[in-house]
Amino acid sequence: MALPNFGLVLWLLACVILVGWLQSRVTRHAQLILLLLIRNEHAALLAFQLLFLPGVALHEASHWIVARFLGLRDLEISLWPQRQRDGSVRLGYVKTEQMNFARAAFVGTAPLVAGIVLVSLISARLGLGRLWTAAAAAEAIQLRALLAEVWLRPDLWLWVYLLFACSNTMLPSASDRRALPAAAAVLGGLALGGYLLGMLPLVRVALGGVAWSLASAANVALCITILLDLLLLPLLYLLEALLWRLRGGQLLRA
Repeated sequence: MALPNFGLVLWLLACVILVGWLQSRVTRHAQLILLLLIRNEHAALLAFQLLFLPGVALHEASHWIVARFLGLRDLEISLWPQRQRDGSVRLGYVKTEQMNFARAAFVGTAPLVAGIVLVSLISARLGLGRLWTAAAAAEAIQLRALLAEVWLRPDLWLWVYLLFACSNTMLPSASDRRALPAAAAVLGGLALGGYLLGMLPLVRVALGGVAWSLASAANVALCITILLDLLLLPLLYLLEALLWRLRGGQLLRA
């Protein structure tokens, strides 16, 4: 089996960029809604942390586990929210000893991998893959039956909440991404060297199946995240506009 082609790589990159933009919109409007509801900055920040706690815990735990696996010690983990000087919110962190760019790249991308795995598992449990296939094949009768099956699940909203919380916290933060350009340059150099030495066919044979499985899982997880956020954003906009009206355009009590 061949490695994923360049078109698929570009598609996945575009999906990651779109997920990043949607995540920033969702979290921003969620913060504003909570602030309008509670009207106390510290309490609203704590409520925001609790809303995304499953995803934050997965994000930071994946950092910690990969760092320990790579032999890093003196780790410090926190799930306590902090507002930064630029107004952004840091929901958690893992502090490690100084590490080279290779280790930093693995640690930094761990939340994305963990998030993709979890979203894929939840989508499989809910049968979203069958929905996707039926929709792509335009099989209306089967699609309606599958939608009814998913809708009648007693645990549906628990899984939807976990999808929301984990998919919107799985992207690497700015500090997580610092080592990625250097890691990408090294991988690009290795790929170029392999191409010049005529070794790429061997790599395709050895890693083709694994690469396609990973690419397929990432594609499903990212597309589900995009669809979920696109459905949710209009509701957040409407709720925020309604609360602005009710509060008279004031975030906090006078």
